[in-house]
Amino acid sequence: MTDVGPLGGARVRFGPEIFRIQARGGVSRYIVELHRGLVRAGVDSAIEAGWHLSDALGGVPEVHGRRSPVGGRPGKLATLVVDELVADTASRRLQAGDVWHPSYYPRTVPSGRGRPLLAITVLDMIHERFAWSMPPRDRSAERKAAACAAADLVLCISHDTARDLQERLQVDPPKVVVTHLGVAPVVPVPRSSPFGDRPYLVYVGDRRAPYKNWATLLDALRTVPADVGLLCIGAPASAADEAEVRSRGLTGRVRFEGGTDAEVAGRLAASAGLVYPSRYEGFGLPPLEALAQGCPVVASDAGAIPEVVGEIAILVEPTVDGIGAGIERLLAGGPDVERQRTGGPAHAARFTWDATVEATLAAY
Repeated sequence: MTDVGPLGGARVRFGPEIFRIQARGGVSRYIVELHRGLVRAGVDSAIEAGWHLSDALGGVPEVHGRRSPVGGRPGKLATLVVDELVADTASRRLQAGDVWHPSYYPRTVPSGRGRPLLAITVLDMIHERFAWSMPPRDRSAERKAAACAAADLVLCISHDTARDLQERLQVDPPKVVVTHLGVAPVVPVPRSSPFGDRPYLVYVGDRRAPYKNWATLLDALRTVPADVGLLCIGAPASAADEAEVRSRGLTGRVRFEGGTDAEVAGRLAASAGLVYPSRYEGFGLPPLEALAQGCPVVASDAGAIPEVVGEIAILVEPTVDGIGAGIERLLAGGPDVERQRTGGPAHAARFTWDATVEATLAAY
């Protein structure tokens, strides 16, 4: 093989799995940023997206596939067969020495003589830790275990996730490599505050997954001054979300919105701080993205969060009392909050997608 590029001419292909089930999100961002970085580094890399539902692939180079015009659950079911066919066909085109990297836990993996190197990324152990909260037909944990057993390389996005993986699945230590995620620089777009002159906190992420602990955050909000609002950034509010707010007497104090990365950065920069109450994370990008904007952070001392935010954030137990006390410290200001505003960007700058790409290339 001709020695071309950092992998000696070997090809890297990412599978379609996450792009079939996720319009936009952290896993999609990871795969896209990794792929972009590999292309910049001179690697023959492509995303085999197939018939996908993703909004994250627009303008991304070397994407093979097209967006399905059908959204929601019917769209996911419609793309399943195409997903399987794309993965099988694309991986068979590769040779020994090339890399097949599924974008999520695949239903099948390459096998047989001359197959490409199989790389799997384990993002967290949520399906194992919170199995009771998963849908009855969810098979992610089974697919993860099978993929890790078959893989030549298992990338973990934090040391905490790697330890958890070893304890629960007993994956061979030599094939496990930690590659932290990164934060891309974003210029914030200012917008008028949804709370007028009142201070507000920001929550970013899913609200229905129990481990995200959003309901506990609402309970904690009731313990702090009534003029403080909570802006929840993510999917549009559901009827269940609105009911949770009403049942706690928080109508008017909690608002919901989406936004581009630049708009979210603007909200963070203008807020009193981000509150990240999760009971577990395999990494936790929102706190880093907040610190990058000089936005103070109150976060749970759970999972990989302390590994990511270090000693700069206010770390608390993910309980009503713990989160409430952390918010009170945030609102009171003081040296620890000022340290986050001035030192947060430098801390976040230690985590770059370029570093993720370099570590992944070395692992390949």
